[in-house]
Amino acid sequence: MKINTKSSPNYIFISLIFYLTLAPQGFPSGTEEFFKKYRELRSKVSVLVGEFTQKNIYPDEIYTTTGKVIYIKPDRLVFSTKDPEKITILDGKKLYEYEVEIKQLAIYDLADQVDIEIFFIAFTEDIEKLKDRYKVSMITVDDERGKDGISIKPLDECEKEVTFKEILIFLRKEDYLPYRIRMVNSDDVQTIVDFEKIETNCKISPRETQVCVPKGTTVVVNDKLIETVEENEKCLPEPAKIHTEFTSPSEQKKENHTGEKKSYSDGIISEKNLPPSQFNEKR
Repeated sequence: MKINTKSSPNYIFISLIFYLTLAPQGFPSGTEEFFKKYRELRSKVSVLVGEFTQKNIYPDEIYTTTGKVIYIKPDRLVFSTKDPEKITILDGKKLYEYEVEIKQLAIYDLADQVDIEIFFIAFTEDIEKLKDRYKVSMITVDDERGKDGISIKPLDECEKEVTFKEILIFLRKEDYLPYRIRMVNSDDVQTIVDFEKIETNCKISPRETQVCVPKGTTVVVNDKLIETVEENEKCLPEPAKIHTEFTSPSEQKKENHTGEKKSYSDGIISEKNLPPSQFNEKR
């Protein structure tokens, strides 16, 4: 069960956004100030909740869907879409994808995926660390929401290893969070994601950082059928660690009542039980 970007639009989007832990190198003269501001604004974001409209543009058709995104610093990203009804979670280097219509939860180990280093780039402050493998430059656009943006292209020697030609991230002027992401794939298919109603450092429930599947759901791990859920509900993965400052009041009440945080681990699969341009670039 390979991940097919055409049949899995969520993966096309989520594969825009990881962060790389390689040693950063300097940017061309004239952009240091921009990236300094970028880091300062992004470092203040611990929780993000927003809505988006996504278009996957093929030569003969366009697929449009809407959904919600949740980001918990440093490595939890949750996407839910309405049509198709699907929940996609990135937890570090594991991808969880639940398709409601077919009642299947697929779990992938992404450790060997070439594109993993760009998963969180739309939301974290570590964009400089992409410099070792990608051409990263600042762009300017004529848009009242924000004129600054970032272009990410694979280096010439890496072009055959990645699935995209260019990623463009358009930044809101007030906080440098994305209002639009545009990805041009190697087959010239485009994905455009527009964000709206973005809230930062708001209160959420740990349960919102999981996917809870009903009885009868098949669970597939790295292409292998592991089980069919027999209990009424199974929630994966472990809830993200959220600072109490950003935990919703209902969750805080549970913690105060029991003396400890409510556990959502019941029924969770234990890892040990699983098988092994038209823009002006500033230089």
